[in-house]
Order: sequence, then C-alpha cells, then structure tokens
Amino acid sequence: MNEAKFETLGGLAQMESKDIALLFYETGFDTFYTALSGCNESLRIAILKNVSHRTREIMQEELQLRASPERVFIEQALDEIAIKALALAARGLIRIPDRCLETKHLQVLIEERDNLARSETVLAKLDQVAATINILLNNSNQNHGN
Repeated sequence: MNEAKFETLGGLAQMESKDIALLFYETGFDTFYTALSGCNESLRIAILKNVSHRTREIMQEELQLRASPERVFIEQALDEIAIKALALAARGLIRIPDRCLETKHLQVLIEERDNLARSETVLAKLDQVAATINILLNNSNQNHGN
C-alpha cells in the first residue's frame, strides 16, 4: 500500500472538524469508506472523531459489515480525497494544514494540477491565435474579392 497516501490522509485528519465534515460531504460516503477500510485503527479513529456522531456510527457499522475493497480501489479513494481537499482549499472553503501540504503525495498532486493548468492556458492561447488567424484570412479573402 502506498504509505505516502495514508500520510496525506493522516495530515487531513488534523484539519478542523468543520473542514473534515465538508470534505466528507463533498467526497461522499463510499469514497471515505473505501479509504478508511485500508487505514490502520488509529488513523481511522482520528478521521471518525471529526465527523458527526450519527455519521461515525453509520461508518463504523459499515466498516464492520462490508468486505475490504481491493488495494487499487483504496488508493483511488485516497487520491480522490486528496484532490477534492486541494480543490476545496483552492476555493477557500477549507484549510489544509501545512504539514499535510508538504507530504510527497500532495506535492505530486499539486504539481500535476499546476502542469494541467499551464497546459490549459497554452491551449486557450493557441485557440485565440487560431481564431485571430481565421479572422485575418477571412478579411483578406473579402478584400481580394472586392
């Protein structure tokens, strides 16, 4: 199992209760269940202490009743939680502890997001250049036709 991903989840467990609750709500029960099913007991307790009593009871019951998911699904859930946390933090809705932001897993995700943003910016600029060229060509064709 990728320990860096669990390290990130441990860092997220240090967030304020309201931030964990929003992250839980935005990510969804099944994703959190899947991630928690691969955690050690102390990390699971740290996360669950920050959700409502009712939610905690439901999740603890589900964790006891359901079979443990495959490792690949646990890692996907951990990625999804981390990505959602970064998105919520970028919008100013939650605060991720500095210690968590410095984990290798989040650093990789932040770098991937930055690369994607740069690629999208370059593609948008290329679209603008192509549109400008088309306008110039159309104007040129109209001038030659007159």
